[in-house]
Amino acid sequence: MQFTVATAVTVKSVNASNMITVAGILPILPSTVIATMSDGATKVVNVTWVTPSPSQYASAGTFTLNGTITESTTIKAIATVTVVKIEPTISSNLLFRDNSNCQAR
Repeated sequence: MQFTVATAVTVKSVNASNMITVAGILPILPSTVIATMSDGATKVVNVTWVTPSPSQYASAGTFTLNGTITESTTIKAIATVTVVKIEPTISSNLLFRDNSNCQAR
């Protein structure tokens, strides 16, 4: 009689996440990521991200966050967040009648 020992399928890697946010706005991070398993299959897995501190997204720049997945204690999810500053602009196509309203030209 021959026995085959099954090898446990484990997480080999997790796809990186990239997002953009505006300075001062908390980035919206995905609730799932795609994991590549040791058998080559891919699987959507839930992720819990470390909460960024307001100073990380207060001004333009880039920072990374780590996330944990329940399928692995050693493989971490990584998110790269790019923070952009948007300058306010005033359209020349607006005609102001008074302080309470405006209309397009």
